[in-house]
Amino acid sequence: MNQKLLIILFVVIFGISANCFGENPPTMEEQSKAFELNQQGLTSLNKGDMIGARSFFEKAVKLDPQSPEYVNNIGITYLNEGKLDQAIIYFAKASEKNPSYAKAYYNLGVAYQKQQNNEKAVQNYLKTLDIDPNVSEAYFNLGIVYTRLGNKKQAIESYQKFVEVAPPEYEKPKKDAKAKIEELKKG
Repeated sequence: MNQKLLIILFVVIFGISANCFGENPPTMEEQSKAFELNQQGLTSLNKGDMIGARSFFEKAVKLDPQSPEYVNNIGITYLNEGKLDQAIIYFAKASEKNPSYAKAYYNLGVAYQKQQNNEKAVQNYLKTLDIDPNVSEAYFNLGIVYTRLGNKKQAIESYQKFVEVAPPEYEKPKKDAKAKIEELKKG
């Protein structure tokens, strides 16, 4: 009887202490600073400075480890450097932090597509579209990957969906998609 009481007490105390010493949510000040660092990282990213951008994103993650965006952005720096395995690790971490974060799945799809891992690319693009059916780029990329897989019907459907949902500023990619549809219908 005494042993059961000790075990229960241990579980209760361990549970409480584990909760108390767990990851504390970031303060508003930390969130604000993380946001600023992320913005600086995006500026560096746009200038082509992947190492500088990654440094800002890593600092943002330290201040706000719960944000999937900052982790995802680290992955983007690796993706842009062609370091696909590292990129995949960060995109996967971002999707774990928030399973509804469509950008992480989209970026996983891009990385897998670049690795010629077509099945995983399709899987992640479809997951992206399950979360947010307005990510038009996912439809275009699905068209490419389905073409690689020899699935003309799905490729055509994906390109057609891209043409339907892509914003007006995507006029050139829409033309490309229409040309790809015609090419697929011929072959």
